[in-house]
Parts: sequence; structure tokens; C-alpha cells
Amino acid sequence: RSCSLEGKRFVEAMEAGLDHRTQFNCLQAAVRKHVQTSKDCSNAQGVDRHLLGLRLSLHEGEATPELFTDPSFAASSSWELSTSHLFSEHLQSWGFGEVLPHGFGIGYSINRGESVFFITCQKQDSVRSPRLSQEIKRSVEDMQRLCNLYRGGSNL
Repeated sequence: RSCSLEGKRFVEAMEAGLDHRTQFNCLQAAVRKHVQTSKDCSNAQGVDRHLLGLRLSLHEGEATPELFTDPSFAASSSWELSTSHLFSEHLQSWGFGEVLPHGFGIGYSINRGESVFFITCQKQDSVRSPRLSQEIKRSVEDMQRLCNLYRGGSNL
């Protein structure tokens, strides 16, 4: 899903080392926003799909609207990190591919007893790939600690 201000605030709270209660409250707000955005998208209310539909509805020879030629639109349409959540605990093998030659694809599944992340990239990258894996692990562990402090478990 697209980034949100709530997600940004959570990351900033973690990076700034704010007190754990503030970090946890920011995490809860980010999760609520993410869940709502996911629901909106599944009900055809996601902005990404609407923009794709508008772009695909252009007829041959029709002028391209300014929105699609704006540099910020181009930047927001190039994903170095592309992710997908898998909702089933029963699949044994799966993955999700990168969309740019220098990018990463991350398929992930959040299950009852474990979180699984499958990272792909086209080029062997002895620095960025292991670091990305380590940072994902650290981030998940940080969020788990917060949830254990305030919820008695890791359920958000």
C-alpha cells in the first residue's frame, strides 16, 4: 500500500527514540490506517488503481494529462521496493519478484507463530541484500517488543 502520514510518524517516533508508549500509540495508528487503506483498495477505492485506470483509458493519439508527465508522478511510479502480503499459512513455497533491475521484491506472510519474508533481487548484492534482511528482522523484533510491553503479546 501507499505510505501514510501515520506510518511516517511511527518510523520517526522509532528513529527519534521517543518513549515506548508514544512509539506504541504511533504503531497502532499506523496499523489502523494501513488496514483501512487495504479495505478501501479491496473495495476499488485505492488511488493507485484509479490512476492506473485513468492512464490505461487514454486512447491512441490522445494527449497525456499533465499529471502523468509530472516528475513526482514518475518518481512515485518507480518502485525500488515492491512488496506483497500472502494471507495463507498453508503454502510451502512462494515469492514475489522485484520490478526494477536494481530493486527488491519482498513477499511476506504474517502467521500466528511466525513471520516469513522472502526477498528477491536480480543482482547478487553482498551488501544491500543482507542489510535489508537484517533491518526487516530488527524492525519486526522492535515492533514485537512494543506490543509485548503494552498488549501482553504481539497482536496489533
